[in-house]
Amino acid sequence: MVYDWQKDIAIGDTCEKGAQLRPHIVWFGEAVPKMDEAIPLVRQADIFIVVGTSLVVYPAAGLVNYTSYETLNG
Repeated sequence: MVYDWQKDIAIGDTCEKGAQLRPHIVWFGEAVPKMDEAIPLVRQADIFIVVGTSLVVYPAAGLVNYTSYETLNG
């Protein structure tokens, strides 16, 4: 679940199921959501633009490896 949250998250802030709230980010060692959905989209892309990453942290950095030769070389 994703909530619209307007303040800092504190220990004890929980969802309606009682679980601790956390930022909507992926921590190191966690699986990246929707990677399996992203790969076929990258393979079909005419243009692949990477924004906001150093391309050092995997698995997201590996998406560039799924682009076609034509996409990379225009």
